[in-house]
Amino acid sequence: MFLKHVKNTALATVFGALICAAPYAKEVKKITVKGNVRLEAEVVKSYITSFVGKDIDEDDISDDLRNLYETGRFENVEIDFVNDNLIIKVQENPYVNTIKIVGDEKAVGTAEVALKEIQLKERDIFSKEKLNEAIRTLRAIMRVTGYYQGKVSPKIERLKDNRINLFFVVDAGAQSRIREIKFMGANVFSESELKDHIDSKEDTVLNFMAPTKIYDPQRRIPDLEKLRRFYFKKGYLDFEVERTVTELSTNRRDFYITHYITEGERYKVTDVTYTSDIKELPRKKLLKDANFEKDEWYDESEAEAETNRLNELAMEKGFAFVDVQKKLVKDEKNHTVAVNFHVGKADKVYIEKIIIEGNYLTRDHVILREMLLHEGDVYNKKLLKDSIRNIRMLGFFEPSISEKELKGSAKDKVKILISLKEKPAASFSMNLSVPSSGGIGGGITLGHNNIAGTGVQGMVGFEGAFQKHVKVNTSVTLPHFIFPKVDFTVGGGYQYVNSKEQSDTYANNWDGSGIFSIPLMKDLSANIGYSFSKVDQHPLKSNESHSKNFADRNENYISSSVIFGFRLDKRDNPITPLSGGIIVANSEFAGLGGDSKFIKFTLNSEYNFRFGKTEMVLTMRGRGGYIYDFDKYIYMNDRFNMPAKYLRGIGGEGIGPREGESNKKPTFMPASGNGTSIGGTRYFAGSAEFSFSMFEKLGMRGFAFTDVGNLWGLPKPKTSEPNDAQDEAVWGESYVRWTAGAGLKMELPFVGHLNAGLAYPIRYNEKYDKPGYFFFSMGASF
Repeated sequence: MFLKHVKNTALATVFGALICAAPYAKEVKKITVKGNVRLEAEVVKSYITSFVGKDIDEDDISDDLRNLYETGRFENVEIDFVNDNLIIKVQENPYVNTIKIVGDEKAVGTAEVALKEIQLKERDIFSKEKLNEAIRTLRAIMRVTGYYQGKVSPKIERLKDNRINLFFVVDAGAQSRIREIKFMGANVFSESELKDHIDSKEDTVLNFMAPTKIYDPQRRIPDLEKLRRFYFKKGYLDFEVERTVTELSTNRRDFYITHYITEGERYKVTDVTYTSDIKELPRKKLLKDANFEKDEWYDESEAEAETNRLNELAMEKGFAFVDVQKKLVKDEKNHTVAVNFHVGKADKVYIEKIIIEGNYLTRDHVILREMLLHEGDVYNKKLLKDSIRNIRMLGFFEPSISEKELKGSAKDKVKILISLKEKPAASFSMNLSVPSSGGIGGGITLGHNNIAGTGVQGMVGFEGAFQKHVKVNTSVTLPHFIFPKVDFTVGGGYQYVNSKEQSDTYANNWDGSGIFSIPLMKDLSANIGYSFSKVDQHPLKSNESHSKNFADRNENYISSSVIFGFRLDKRDNPITPLSGGIIVANSEFAGLGGDSKFIKFTLNSEYNFRFGKTEMVLTMRGRGGYIYDFDKYIYMNDRFNMPAKYLRGIGGEGIGPREGESNKKPTFMPASGNGTSIGGTRYFAGSAEFSFSMFEKLGMRGFAFTDVGNLWGLPKPKTSEPNDAQDEAVWGESYVRWTAGAGLKMELPFVGHLNAGLAYPIRYNEKYDKPGYFFFSMGASF
């Protein structure tokens, strides 16, 4: 760069004359700076080694010239030495005001990302060297995105005060794609099968949406590694890639890739041995759950799984950094292999510090109390994984919580880094139901599952309908209440009904409860609590056609009950589980004071089957309930009702025993006036739902489902008149309903969670069941 600028000055001429006239150094008596705009003269002088009073020669001036150029601040520099005056003429490089990428931005990904990759930044001093380097960087990005024909042209707009606006004009041209992939030397497996095991894809009709059909040289090494792993999984231990040839067509649009491979022979395992340098892990313990067997074709994936198992086993014993080696002894003549798994010597490691990052709201102690390991404990990988699962089950964070072991201040110490990302803690949800029979109902729920980062959860819900039906529920959960790991949930609700059109009923009901959740062992907890309710409901008007046993519905009573149950939760995530299940069994004994006397049993279960490592999940759900009445009357408010969400496609109201007419035989009645649902003593509901990811970037999942269920069972009549009133007044059916449907779940900006779908009732009672073909709910977190 320096020599180039020297050619543009009269320096050679000046110094030729200077040398002829004065072969010896001369003293500088004055230094003059010209042409500087932004820089002070003293700043320019600070870059050179010459100064007033110094004797200088040709070499000194050459050094000064070089030093000024190397600052990168000057576009041109000239130095003259006239009459003992060192005259420095400079032309400053401009400052960059703005930098923009215009044209085919797609060729560089996005302008924002591309501008971060180049070294030239806004408010930097501009230079041709920086400009050329930026162009080279943008062209490299274009090649990665497949635009090998692309061009980048700079455009400079000069401003006052020696500033410029810089534009990179991108001309993408046609995108270069992979036209053909070949495997020379492949005999055991077909080319189509090998192509399925690498990321790069050919540009064909079947791969029209595959982003990897665009040629990317950085994909070559991962492709070859996946190819090697595929052959080693099949037992071909002599497999190797001799070379890979990549050719670009003359039009620079098509790439042809050829892999030259040697497959070799397939190896069978003849012997498997285990050795250990750790006395706490003798050979007997290593063999206990061994999964790698001899007399089978060698499988690299199974060997890696066995290595991981041994590593986990050593970590459970407190050995954090264990060297588990897999040694293969091949018999190339007979094509067999002996495998030895060796657990190397290691010392026990203790936890020096637990570091948590990413929790901007949640307080550290809320996370640490879910840990099964603490500072000073012996490191245990299994307990660490269980701790991460406990943190995930809080529901405060994204599922991708990671843990990393860092070396501590000593050989026997380790630091644990837990990285997490918080989810929105506040939530808003809304649901809307539009049954085909008319009427609109819905609900709104507001909640916060981590108030002030303390882990305290609160919720308030509102349900209503245009038929003058209002229901409010609220609850608060206090984690680690009084005792560690013991949670306490207190809740209450209010229901008001004044519906002549829907059920000809007035209701003014209050309820409240308090539940303790006590851990018994891993994933298993017990629930103990108390529930209280005050009910006041009756018909809006007297109707002589109503049955004497049920239709008067004048209920004004108090219910006092104790609750006891168990909860087994083995899901991987409480919000969007992909695997694992949950079982909740509860019993309620009413009779601890109050007017109600019964025992109520309920069971809710769910299990999620994940298909491999895909996002496809089959979810099976089952629910059921039974009430034992002690030969006593069970009030309507204490009976079971079938919620609409249990049978998507059929409105919950109306399923089960219904009110009939006292002077007629039982008939199926419409869900208003005569024929009103009166609840039952038994129910079951089941569903199978298959869900899958559709557009991952949009957070969209599709699902298809089928639901079955029924509500039945007649309680003891309120009165004991000697007639058939009950049999004539109600229809206690056992008619199983069955529905099916499909829908979409997704996350929308500014809207949040959306769940919508269509359901079709396959088997239902057309006389009085209320089909609801469309269901919809939405909610947002913030």
